[in-house]
Amino acid sequence: MKALIFVACAGLCTLSQVVFGADINLGVEISEIMYDTPNDYDAGGEWIEIYNDTGSPLDISNWQVWDGAIWRTISQESGYGDITNIPAGSYAVICENATTYDFVALYDGDPFPNFPASRYLGRLDGTISLLQSGEIIRLRDDSTPTPVTYQDFDYPDNATNAALVKAVIRSSEDASSNWEQATTVSGSPGVEGEDQSLPVTLSSFTALPGDGQIVLRWITESEIDNLGFNVYRSLKEDGEYRRINGDLIRGAGSSAMRSEYSFTDVRLTNGRTYCYKLEDVSFDGKHTLHGPIQAIPKGAAQSEEEASEEEWPKRSGWGKVKHSLQSGAKED
Repeated sequence: MKALIFVACAGLCTLSQVVFGADINLGVEISEIMYDTPNDYDAGGEWIEIYNDTGSPLDISNWQVWDGAIWRTISQESGYGDITNIPAGSYAVICENATTYDFVALYDGDPFPNFPASRYLGRLDGTISLLQSGEIIRLRDDSTPTPVTYQDFDYPDNATNAALVKAVIRSSEDASSNWEQATTVSGSPGVEGEDQSLPVTLSSFTALPGDGQIVLRWITESEIDNLGFNVYRSLKEDGEYRRINGDLIRGAGSSAMRSEYSFTDVRLTNGRTYCYKLEDVSFDGKHTLHGPIQAIPKGAAQSEEEASEEEWPKRSGWGKVKHSLQSGAKED
């Protein structure tokens, strides 16, 4: 079986603001693979999609691909999003070099849906040949004397003349049952597909300042295998974030219902800016960061009516309050 190896070199991403040791292997997901193209566009039409779940900007400009014969280097495709600064929560596509067909030409609206210039696209300096019977994909960091492997799995042959998608983005790549044929055969390169979802769909994460305290509230529209949440605080938006909750804030597990959570950070200094990030943790130990948001505690508590809609969404239709917790963490 031929091996396809992804190598992430120096400058992969910036993780300085995450202090809980979330290595890149906890957050770079291979989410979609086009290995058996519709209408036999394989020569030049194959691609792989990744999802940045690190919580930090991601740089893939130094990645390389080994296709069993030669290293293929990824470079920026002109006119598309900057692959040296892929935001957290965003997708990027790595396409092969044009031969008989070309990714950009195929995804210009005819024959496949348009791939907008706002999406992130890197191009290899050669072709790849993804086996239609499935094969090994490895993701590793080769910037150290001893390369570190982050992904090592066999993608299954679960699609015919269509893209292969991982239904739950953060689920294991190893399980064949996690991969399925895309409903739209051309796939959804660069965006979340209609067949895909993230374990936690967060619709709101807000901070309500009070007297010496800040109330953090967040709403999930659905949760899949969600173990719970952690809250992190910093005095600077780009500073070091430290966990301030004791035990993990228990999640809803798997639920299609809307859920509301609350956490109060106390013993704060009025007039000082506090920044927060929210982390959800899945049953299999994967992490996703949300935020940052910030607020400034004031001498007089701010009522919910005084808070703007931007700071505080309307309560109509909210679900049951799952938690109302208070921090005991000292100020940084």
